[in-house]
Amino acid sequence: DVALAAAGAVLDGAAATGTPLSVLRVLDALRPLGQATAYGGAAARLTPLPSNPERRRRTLEGLAPLPSDDRLKELWLSLAFMGYCGVGVGLEAAIPFTDDPNLLHSGLLPDAMLALSAAAAGIDIWGRQGKTLLELRSGLSRLFYKDSERDARCESASLVVGYLLGLPCFAFRPSVQEALALLDAEDAAMQEALPRNAATVNRLLVWLLAPVAGEDTKYSQLLASDPRQAAAFLSLVRARGVDGAAYSPDEAGDMVKWAYGEARKLVRTNEVLIDRISERMETMQGSVGDCAAICDGKL
Repeated sequence: DVALAAAGAVLDGAAATGTPLSVLRVLDALRPLGQATAYGGAAARLTPLPSNPERRRRTLEGLAPLPSDDRLKELWLSLAFMGYCGVGVGLEAAIPFTDDPNLLHSGLLPDAMLALSAAAAGIDIWGRQGKTLLELRSGLSRLFYKDSERDARCESASLVVGYLLGLPCFAFRPSVQEALALLDAEDAAMQEALPRNAATVNRLLVWLLAPVAGEDTKYSQLLASDPRQAAAFLSLVRARGVDGAAYSPDEAGDMVKWAYGEARKLVRTNEVLIDRISERMETMQGSVGDCAAICDGKL
């Protein structure tokens, strides 16, 4: 299809500029031509949180919790463990090269370190249900993380959710900075597409949590996505005094949980699209234009 190929090429060029306004202008020009048909289609389908306190409470209780993230603690714990193991291995390796008749020469110190490790693991299992060991495993996973399939899953979820919500930004890893850039855009066309109000903040919040939803719905641990960005974004929005979005800390927690629930719904509803685009991303074969065409059901 010549028209589809041309539309994809133009969209690729706009995305390459990294300028949301360029992307918006291209998408607005493509829609009357029968392209970009799915762009923004999900924005009106977001289910707002009820204003009634009791209904809001019941709604929030029915939503999945945002996955916890304590990566700094996990990383420090794993580094400390590796250092501890390194000391033990180093002492064991040094035994044949020392003539001192002391604890090191007898090999008791490395053995004592091993026994201490086993005792600590036992205490953690019985006293903390193995939480420290799980944190250690998570930290080691982060240190040696390399998973192109997981990365592609998160990037695909971000692209699909952003496109369906009508956000003119093809960021594969949405960040607070990119969300604020969309919210603070000064161009009239951008302000018309993304008014500086609570509805736009909510769309951006769902978008920031799309990679988290994409990863959490398939994997047991978050490694590629960062759930902390949503709360950070809302704190900056509050400082900016955006109309209707100056949420208190308690309200911000509710909004993050709501946005995560909406992101999960969009991911699950569009699982086929996300899988198709993820496969292309993993093999480095999918352009932005191709991904948009897949979302539109034209490819």
